[in-house]
Parts: sequence; C-alpha cells; structure tokens
Amino acid sequence: FVRMAFHDCVGGCDGCVDLTNGDNFGLEEPIDALEPILAKFGHFGMTRADLWALASLEGARGAQANGDNLPFPMVWFGRPNCEDANLDSDCVE
Repeated sequence: FVRMAFHDCVGGCDGCVDLTNGDNFGLEEPIDALEPILAKFGHFGMTRADLWALASLEGARGAQANGDNLPFPMVWFGRPNCEDANLDSDCVE
C-alpha cells in the first residue's frame, strides 16, 4: 500500500495510477483489494484518493519495527480523484 501511494502521488495524490506504465507493475493487487472498501464507504464522502492515502498510512504504521507505533494520523478527507479534477485523461483505475 505504501508503494501504491507513492506511485499515486507522483503528479498528485489523486487516486489514479497508470497501470500501463511498467513502473507500476504489480499495483493491481492493492488497488483491487481496496475497491470493496471504497464501494462500501464511498457514499460517506471518502474518495478513492482518501482511501489510498489511509491505506498507505496504515501500511507505514504496521511496518514499524519493535512496536514503535509512531502515529501517522489521517487529518482530513476530501481529496479529489483524478477524474473528478479533470486531470490526466490517461489515468487507468
């Protein structure tokens, strides 16, 4: 999830990754894993960009050694998705 968020944030944290780009190989797995969560909670105002950010924060928190448990708070919601902001038309979801 952390890698997915990194690739998402190249050009803007907008919930879109170009899956035709070879650098993004393998990101289908975390993207597909999050789709049911988005389907369930999207109507509460959480965007795909929000969910990807939250998943990456939780991934970073969970990867900490020795139970350091440093906080990675999610402080706001409402990030626009690439298609909502009319960004990159080559975006592949």
